[in-house]
Amino acid sequence: MTGGKYGIYANQFSSPLIEDNVIREMEQAVYLNKKNVSRIKGNVVADSGIGIFCDFSSYPFIRDNLFSGNGTHLKLGKFQSSDWESRAGSKNIVLETATRQQSRNPRLGQGPKEFPEAVNATGNGWDEKTLKEMTEKGGDANISTLYDGHDLPEVTYEGFDEETYRLDKILYLPALETEPESAGLKGWEGTVDELASGL
Repeated sequence: MTGGKYGIYANQFSSPLIEDNVIREMEQAVYLNKKNVSRIKGNVVADSGIGIFCDFSSYPFIRDNLFSGNGTHLKLGKFQSSDWESRAGSKNIVLETATRQQSRNPRLGQGPKEFPEAVNATGNGWDEKTLKEMTEKGGDANISTLYDGHDLPEVTYEGFDEETYRLDKILYLPALETEPESAGLKGWEGTVDELASGL
């Protein structure tokens, strides 16, 4: 996939399997929203404005991908907050709405009660600049090509008084020290770097 606004757009609880793709030169290569738990494995995500965008409690599985030349490799939206989910949360909103609508659904009280405090992007390959920065700064730092709670530590939400909530962070180490051998198109006989550069 190359050129355009979105390579893959997954919204409203949809969680596709995203494997063995080359996604290049998009405004946003992969857009994940609203409790998305997609499996993103073995892809080349390159030369896009944003590589992967996660928002509204989306915690995908992200492994063995190569991120190269993106303005921002991974970005968390302002509603990606496990702190908000645990303290106020969508579960309470769903229950309040159900009560107003006099729903009798017996499963409404079920659902996750704990949320991870980070989007786990360990075990991926990064372009040389990003990998160098990650290695030098360590595992809990503000990396210039990642946007998370280091960039926007606290958020407030309309309708939730003056409460502030922590934005999630991105876990990135340990990273792959070399390009993932299997990333990209099945049957490709060239290098992963060639796929990233569009050759």
